[in-house]
Amino acid sequence: MMIITLFSLVPVASATELYMDEVIVIEANEVIDDDLFVTGQTVTVNGTVKGDLFASGTAVIVNGRVEGSLFIAGQMLQVNGVVDGAVYATGYALTLGSESDIERNVHFGGYSLTTAAGSQIGHNLYGGGYQLIHNGTIEHDLFATLAGLALNGTVGGNVRVDVSDSTREIDYTPTFPSGVPLIPPGFRRGDDAKVNGRLDIREYVTDSRIRQEAAPVPNGVTLVERPSTTTESTPINRPLRRRIGEGMALLIIGGLLLWLWPGLLSGSSRVLAERPLPSTGWGFTSIILFVVALPLVIIALVILTLAGGWLTYGRLVLPIIGLGGTAMGVAVVGFLFVLFVVSKIVVAYGVGQLLLVENGRYQLTSPWQEISQLLIGIILYELLRALPLGLGWLTTLVVTFLGTGAIILLWQAYRISPTKSEITPVTA
Repeated sequence: MMIITLFSLVPVASATELYMDEVIVIEANEVIDDDLFVTGQTVTVNGTVKGDLFASGTAVIVNGRVEGSLFIAGQMLQVNGVVDGAVYATGYALTLGSESDIERNVHFGGYSLTTAAGSQIGHNLYGGGYQLIHNGTIEHDLFATLAGLALNGTVGGNVRVDVSDSTREIDYTPTFPSGVPLIPPGFRRGDDAKVNGRLDIREYVTDSRIRQEAAPVPNGVTLVERPSTTTESTPINRPLRRRIGEGMALLIIGGLLLWLWPGLLSGSSRVLAERPLPSTGWGFTSIILFVVALPLVIIALVILTLAGGWLTYGRLVLPIIGLGGTAMGVAVVGFLFVLFVVSKIVVAYGVGQLLLVENGRYQLTSPWQEISQLLIGIILYELLRALPLGLGWLTTLVVTFLGTGAIILLWQAYRISPTKSEITPVTA
């Protein structure tokens, strides 16, 4: 395994740095005079970063000084140094060591967060996950949503934390590396704990009477009963709610399309009626092409980012990631929206049109008649979607192929004659 030691004859770097390798070590005598991006299997930062530090890896340890903010992600995370800004962390376990000093806020999302005795947080701590073991000092407030909280340190302001039922047994433990102490659900306060502000712990329980009989409720803890979900989880009611919910969503979005883009539904339904088999083929082909092309586009974006960062000493890394990632995200979301929503609306509108209009199928109709066509088609689709033995799933698959392919063929026709008010589908 190769260890990369990040130093050179010039002790101060003057541009954004980007490092990727299995093991990365920034020596204690090295100073990065700008932002630093590091990712690897094991990352250790012993030096000084004068900008922001972005670090990710299986194990990330920050022993040096970060004069900006720290963005850290990985499995086992540890901060033992000084951070002049804020800390944004996500991972399995984060430990703030006894010599850590965070000048501003700490934001954490993950399984376990531990603040050692002697650790300092200059402002607030915001957390979300399974557990928080607090042995250090928080100058201002603590806000968190957890299963378990062990409060042994100092909080200079208020504590507002939601926890799980303290009488509930631990029924889930992630299979990650050992070494992280596990605490039970609920709130537990140590003898040395100190809260200068208000202590507001909300413990969510199934039955407050049973909880009070099981164990005393500590001061500052309020029991909150969870709303019953029995009626929502019955075998009959659950599928019905799904079908009604999906039908209402399709009707609302379809109504907006009729208002904002009426030619899409009328043109696509016309293509669907005249060319059902080509529509099915194009729908299937587009999905296959999407699945194949998406990883290739991601790889191309990564290569472009690395090349741009290397040629410009890191200056174009963020612009390339931002613009390229945004464009790719918009394209992916748009295609999935057409695939899972608009395709069903197109087929429902076309089926409703066939059922309600006997003659002159392609003539303009009133808005209420168009809504009626759409509503009838959606009802028929949801009834077929509820069929057992895999027939409902097959219905969804066929409708998705038909609707997506019809939209693609309509787009091809528009490319050929974009100025025509009446779009004629491309003939075979």
